[in-house]
Amino acid sequence: MNEELRKQIEEAKELFEREEKYHSKKSNAIFAWQISKAEEVLKNGSEKEMGLALDGGSWAMLFGITGAARLYQSQRLMETAVPEEKALFGSMRNRKEDYLFFSASELAKLRGKLSHPLIQKEWKRIREIADEYSLKDTENIPIYMKAWRQLPFNFHTVSEACTAKIRFALPEGEVYLDKICLKESSTGIKQIPNTSFVNAVLVSEKRKETYGNRGRLSVENVIALHGTDEIETMESIEIKGNADYTLDLFVKQEKPLMQLLRISVLLYDLAGNCVQIADYDWNRLTHIRWDYMFERSCADAVVYLLTGEEEYAKKAAAELLYMLSDMKQTGVLYFMQYNQKPFDDGYGTVHMGRAMAGLCMIYDILRKAPGLMTEEQQKEIEKGIFFIAFYLGQCGTVNCENGGLRYFPEMEDQSSLLLGGNWTTDQFAGLGYFALTFPEHPLSPVYLENSKAVVKKHLEELTDPDGIWPESMRYHFAVLQGLLLYALVLKRNEGTDLAVNPKFKKMYQYALETQLPQYCYTDNTISHLVFGDDNLGTGKSFWHFNLASTLFRDSDPVFADRLLATWKKSGGDIAFDGLNGWLLPFILTDADSVPMDQVGGLQSQCYPHFGLAVLRSNAETERDTHVTVVCTKNCGAHGHFDLGSFSYFANGVPLSLDPGVESYWDNSLKWYRSSAAHATVQFDGQNVLNSDGGLGMVYEEEDKIRYFSTSDELDYLMLTVKNPAGDGWQIRHLILHKKSGALIVYDQIEDFRGETVWNLPLCSRETMVRKKEVIGKGHFDTDIKVQALLPESPQITVERGAVSPGALPAAYQDYVRIHGKDTDCFLVVLQPVRRDTPTVSVALKEGVLYLDKTPVKLQIIEGKN
Repeated sequence: MNEELRKQIEEAKELFEREEKYHSKKSNAIFAWQISKAEEVLKNGSEKEMGLALDGGSWAMLFGITGAARLYQSQRLMETAVPEEKALFGSMRNRKEDYLFFSASELAKLRGKLSHPLIQKEWKRIREIADEYSLKDTENIPIYMKAWRQLPFNFHTVSEACTAKIRFALPEGEVYLDKICLKESSTGIKQIPNTSFVNAVLVSEKRKETYGNRGRLSVENVIALHGTDEIETMESIEIKGNADYTLDLFVKQEKPLMQLLRISVLLYDLAGNCVQIADYDWNRLTHIRWDYMFERSCADAVVYLLTGEEEYAKKAAAELLYMLSDMKQTGVLYFMQYNQKPFDDGYGTVHMGRAMAGLCMIYDILRKAPGLMTEEQQKEIEKGIFFIAFYLGQCGTVNCENGGLRYFPEMEDQSSLLLGGNWTTDQFAGLGYFALTFPEHPLSPVYLENSKAVVKKHLEELTDPDGIWPESMRYHFAVLQGLLLYALVLKRNEGTDLAVNPKFKKMYQYALETQLPQYCYTDNTISHLVFGDDNLGTGKSFWHFNLASTLFRDSDPVFADRLLATWKKSGGDIAFDGLNGWLLPFILTDADSVPMDQVGGLQSQCYPHFGLAVLRSNAETERDTHVTVVCTKNCGAHGHFDLGSFSYFANGVPLSLDPGVESYWDNSLKWYRSSAAHATVQFDGQNVLNSDGGLGMVYEEEDKIRYFSTSDELDYLMLTVKNPAGDGWQIRHLILHKKSGALIVYDQIEDFRGETVWNLPLCSRETMVRKKEVIGKGHFDTDIKVQALLPESPQITVERGAVSPGALPAAYQDYVRIHGKDTDCFLVVLQPVRRDTPTVSVALKEGVLYLDKTPVKLQIIEGKN
């Protein structure tokens, strides 16, 4: 160890001599001190101390000489890259007057839009956000703005456990607790009221506070723990033995604790004996993160822009300084020094890249207001934004693997640019915003060219021939909304028009033509497809389709009209909100065009490269039927074991639904990813996808779409799934009977010996098994009848399991299991049941499927059947 430390110290000294002239006095003094401390340890330290001196203590934030040298070297370019007063972009706009998205002369017209009914609601919301805190509050943000952290504590119960109690013990200090619940995938969420704890002291606050990514919420009757407090639930909570649980709660801690908060789950058997104690120790300040401030700072800047009220500009400047400091200290410096990401998920290049647009927007507005920022404030803000740009532009693409950090090679290594996926896209789009906002920065020409090159590369090679992003639909939309705003600002300020890029248009086309039916539970709005790490939600994700219609209006007015109609069906939202939403785009909304009532042209589609199919009938009517099928391993790179699975809507409501995912961090993630949670066939309990693909990877294996056809009478899809653990095949035939809306599922099982299970999620509030039939009572006006025609004597069981929050009126759905053996085939008919819905009779004779006595010849695989 001492030889390695000696070597690193010598290299650090050489680096210092070589680079000293490029650094500030402060940076040089710190690095020289770090070298001297490492030399002291080398001379007198223990083996453990030498290890810490070599590479740092990671979470303890100790300065190891290796990390210190890396950080020192990385600071060189940042400290020498000072702005120069010269024009680098020739034809770019006059930065002293114009804004990123509009000219100074257009501002008055935009202010006039505030009285438009479509704009008023969002404008009111933005004003309310901006008015929550005063200028005095923003001058001392840590004191006046409070934040809570969500803590998911995962544990596994022993088999004997049947009840539980929860205990919090705090020997000294002060901590606040709220929103406590127990989660388990089959029993759902058990809320534990704050009032259920014996002797708990409950307090409230007058103003809302930030509860992580749930946003600003009221603080009412939360638990206040003070030194020597120990509280426990009054009554026992029923739980399952041998199960994965998450104790979820929010914590607020404003001062360090000398002794830890002990969180305990006490588990008891039937006799009342304590058989297990699961503990978690907490001691972590819950400061306001930059992304909790982001929306508020944007709101203050936008209110100033549209009203001219100077107090809002001053607030925005103070908030911007706070955010930049947090980004640098909590995130970037930690990344650079320890080569791994911090505890919080919010400081990577993807987050900073998304934020850069908002940071530039705020600064762009503030610097138009002479005298509202002090000279010192403006310089500090510029230095902060320059530092984030340096992080995005010089550190390469960040890819976290097992908590670590990997720096990819320089831009010349084009293949590496694809590996980061949406991380890299957002990273380099952010650099583009920076370059357009700071054309005087010496690196801006390089940043802008790199930005355009990476975005073009991703559109050409990361999206497939149909313009599909190689992840779940959630990421497709996240990337798309960012690219849309990037396209608008790029076209206006630099001239590049992304609307002429066929892949960019196809990204919108794919999102448009796969939209789900209008759903009564979400106020009759559409949603996007749900598979992988996603949830069935409202139509908010379509908010940018209005702006997209303006981009395509000249080149393809029909397509622009379809985008606008889709936006209307999604609820007509114009808010770019959330942790990375930067608010200004609402004022650019097309408030004058009248959307069509229907999108039109929504048909069944097959995307063979991506491995997805959509079967459709009666689109945009009250009998809208929609089936989404995950066909190959290429589909989404999202790591769920869902190969061959489907979601099924009929009469506009879900009857069988992919459960999505609730959280990356909860124990329930195992459930949501499992094959048992999807409409799959399992071989001996195996998960049917043992690889998540990976970005840009294309599988040319047996698991693929074998056949697809569509007609006015029926859609027919055939795909194959290989047993991942050995011999065995599933040949899945899916047929949508368009007249009745029935879905026929025929699964041939070949070359297998063992137990099989046919799984079906069922969106029912009550499920009854009657010999070869399952009747599910729907949550709305449509029930579902499941007929198991094969195997001949099916064994059918039903289990209850979780579904992502907000998808249904209940937090669970039932999961039907039909059990088979060896090469038993499965023939199952899913029939929507409503008073006005026709039915279909199904029979299988000598390889021919009969629907209402009409034969449908089953396809075969050449050389396989």
